[in-house]
Amino acid sequence: MSDRINAFVVILNESVREDEVNAITTALKMIKGVYTVTPHVESIEDLMAEIKANNTAKSKLLDIVSNWK
Repeated sequence: MSDRINAFVVILNESVREDEVNAITTALKMIKGVYTVTPHVESIEDLMAEIKANNTAKSKLLDIVSNWK
């Protein structure tokens, strides 16, 4: 059995102005299966820390719920 992927994090190699981001956002939304696209205005370190914290919290919550008796 193979792992299932449920999210991708796309990191741009340089900062892009907000008015230029619309084309990128629209293109990503057009990909089949994409649920949401949310641009972030912050440093990459902050964003990665937030994503890791959210994933850890979701994983722990899922473990609690799946082990509920």
